[in-house]
Parts: sequence; structure tokens; C-alpha cells
Amino acid sequence: MANGGIIGPVNTVFKTDKITTFTSSGTFTPRLGAAASVDYLVIAGGGSGGSDYGGGGGAGGHRSSFPGGTKLNLSAGPHAVTIGAGGAGRTADQEQGLPGNPSTISSITSTAGGGGGTEGSPGPVSKTGLAGGSGGGGSYGYRVEQEILLQQVQLKEQLVEQEYQALV
Repeated sequence: MANGGIIGPVNTVFKTDKITTFTSSGTFTPRLGAAASVDYLVIAGGGSGGSDYGGGGGAGGHRSSFPGGTKLNLSAGPHAVTIGAGGAGRTADQEQGLPGNPSTISSITSTAGGGGGTEGSPGPVSKTGLAGGSGGGGSYGYRVEQEILLQQVQLKEQLVEQEYQALV
């Protein structure tokens, strides 16, 4: 019996197969309370995007026993299932996205997605995306271009001022 999950039949030739889907954390107990070998698909929470001109958050990693992989051997009794949430959104300037959270059942853990990068300022360094199940996206470093243009304008203003002082 699953608690926190949705149980339904699999559309295959094996009428006894069941799919248990968890959309929030809960417990899974193998059918009839006995030990079981089960196929699994465990997906972690994705990362959030970076603020400003930030990159997108990375997808949560996944682990799976199919097609053709090793099934998960579960003992009789309940097993904790943790469903990793996605990373929280960012609202302040120049913040990298936050990573998601891992998802687990028994010895199987899927790595959370990485947060997205954000523009970096001052200076030419953007904050890159973070590693994860899938890494977060990089950012558009437009402030780097703005700062170079600002430095060029300031330099031209200084030259004009020097030329003016030489004439006076």
C-alpha cells in the first residue's frame, strides 16, 4: 500500500503490474506486505532560474531501472519516499538560482537540478549556473558590456577635459 501516492494499472499484457506515483513525500509498502523486486523511476526537483538576465534552472536528475536495468529489492514493510521540491524562485538582483532537492526511495537517490546563473556586477564576471542532476543555465552578462561602454565614455570625458584645459 502506498501512502501519498496514486495507484493504477499499467497498460501492458501483465494485468498484475501496478504503478505507484508519488507527487509528495510518503511511504511505500510492497503489495501483500512481502518483500519485492520493483522497477523504479525517481526524479529529483529542478533548480530555479537566476534573477535579472539569469539562466534557467537545471532539470532534476533521474535514476531508473528500465529498460533492462537492475530492479530495487525492497524488504517487507514500509519504505520512506522523499519527493524533492524544485528550487525557490529568486527576486533580488544578481542572485543565482537555487538548486532543487533530491528524491529518494531506499538506496536510490536522484540528484537535484542546479540553479541558473545570473548577471555579475561590478566587473566582467557573471555568476555561472550551478551543477546538479542537470546543471543550471548560464546568464547573459550584459552588465559587462555596459561597464566597458561606461569606462570608454569616462575616458573620452577625461580626454575632452584635458584638451579643454590645454586650450584655456
